[in-house]
Amino acid sequence: MPSVGTVYAWLRTRPEFLARYRAVKAASFMVVMDAAMEGAAEHESDVAYMRELARAERAGLARCGKLAPRTYGEAIYGPLDSPWSPDPIADAGK
Repeated sequence: MPSVGTVYAWLRTRPEFLARYRAVKAASFMVVMDAAMEGAAEHESDVAYMRELARAERAGLARCGKLAPRTYGEAIYGPLDSPWSPDPIADAGK
């Protein structure tokens, strides 16, 4: 397993590695959200089910916020008005 420094060096110097890394990171957020939504229990009433889905969505966004704070950190509090890049890897080498 390469060290963290090696991975960041590859991100700066190997464009094909950076492209694949970004794709995998984006897919990982989809997996987190899918897992959160699958965990929502079905209820008899639509209102209760929608509440459960909303709770699951907030939990998934909170988890994504811990993984990529610049992209998802404010998502649970409202729309993102951040001046930062929406790509958490964009400034990996800076």
